Amino acid sequence: MKPKTFLVDNTSVRGWQCTKCKNIDYSDDIEKVLTMKKLKKHPMTIKVRELGDSEVIAIPKEVQHAFAVKKGERLFMYVEGKKLIVTKKSEF
Repeated sequence: MKPKTFLVDNTSVRGWQCTKCKNIDYSDDIEKVLTMKKLKKHPMTIKVRELGDSEVIAIPKEVQHAFAVKKGERLFMYVEGKKLIVTKKSEF
């Protein structure tokens, strides 16, 4: 097996390709691509909940794992048109 980077849905994914049979084994990077693809086809519905005096939204485990979101990590939220966007990095 030879380490290689593949382009899957315009995203770089690490993996290994067999030099003989050309079989590909992807690393865990593929989880992010598959989750993004799933969310594009079927957006998740999440519920706003109350926590003390605040309203909160929960990030589903599948999304936490795919995007490596950790407890206590700061995320960024902004409005784009009528969309509320949550991202891991500041885009300002």
